[in-house]
Amino acid sequence: MVRELMEGEKGEGVRKKVKELGENAEKSMKGGGSSWTTLGLLIDDAWPGTTEIGARI
Repeated sequence: MVRELMEGEKGEGVRKKVKELGENAEKSMKGGGSSWTTLGLLIDDAWPGTTEIGARI
């Protein structure tokens, strides 16, 4: 199984998908990304007017 993932056609597809998921995760964690935006909205809802995170999104 390990050899198939490392060398076979299935492995190539899995590696491509994992790379794509990693890139998407990295984008979502950057400033302005979906995770950052959602966090800012949560903070703004919990403490209105006390943060500038929402302003930076």
